Amino acid sequence: MDVADLPAGIPSRDALNLAQALTQLSEICWRCYTHPASAADSHGPNSEGECRQEERDAFTSVLTALTSPNLPADGYMIQSSIRVEEAAHQVGRALHTLNAAELTTRVTLDVGAELAAIEQAELGNLSERSRQAVALTREDASPLQVAQASNLLHDNPSAPKHSSPRSTPPRPPSPPHTGSTRQPPSPPSTPGSPPPRSCSKPTTSRHSPTRHPPSSWS
Repeated sequence: MDVADLPAGIPSRDALNLAQALTQLSEICWRCYTHPASAADSHGPNSEGECRQEERDAFTSVLTALTSPNLPADGYMIQSSIRVEEAAHQVGRALHTLNAAELTTRVTLDVGAELAAIEQAELGNLSERSRQAVALTREDASPLQVAQASNLLHDNPSAPKHSSPRSTPPRPPSPPHTGSTRQPPSPPSTPGSPPPRSCSKPTTSRHSPTRHPPSSWS
């Protein structure tokens, strides 16, 4: 969905906040593809494997969060420690601010299509929207996934040279920073390493509105 397709009359700052939230949600969800639970070094309670699985399982709650997000109440707001879930609530809060039913429907359909593309990529089907997975590195890529990516590059020789089955994935996005909560600063992350995150229950944060830097949704 392009920002240019937004209904007329929507404030540009709110439109950019929505674009940033959608971009962040897409990046975090695709990280579930590049860093699956099966490839984690540890498994069990509070392990990296469990955290990754929680992120992937949160796909089922994304669309609900878009239309029924956690909102501030009495100066506080519930905030999920699961990055996928919290990113979806951030998009939902941006949509709530815009208060445009048709836009919410279009965004929900588009996010649903993005999630479906990730699921197809996990199965080794890199057709249509799932083709973007060819530019990412999956930690435990199956022979089928590698073959699919190689075939796509062979069939499309004009594709960018960096788009290979073993190209470097984007730097992991920093923990979600919503415009409605105050969060403690996070330690810097190393490119390619799992972002800092603890397996814990949702928290309640004090409401502290902030401005988002401009971003784009592609």
